[in-house]
Amino acid sequence: MKPSLVVPSPGPIGDAGLIAGYRAYLQEIRNLVAAAKAEGRSREITVERVSAEMIGRYPDRQRLVGAIAAVYAETR
Repeated sequence: MKPSLVVPSPGPIGDAGLIAGYRAYLQEIRNLVAAAKAEGRSREITVERVSAEMIGRYPDRQRLVGAIAAVYAETR
């Protein structure tokens, strides 16, 4: 699948680069959360530290915190 037009639920219309960017965002969250869990960090500390690390690049704090918390809950 190689879309020429992507229409996200919220946000601007764009090309396939939107998908690549969102995928990179989710992979970064997954990697940082997995590392934090491997170190034994709690959900609260993980959300705080990962969001602090990423907030400069992804300024929608509410969405970022929600994504980190969801990944924490799903990561074993």
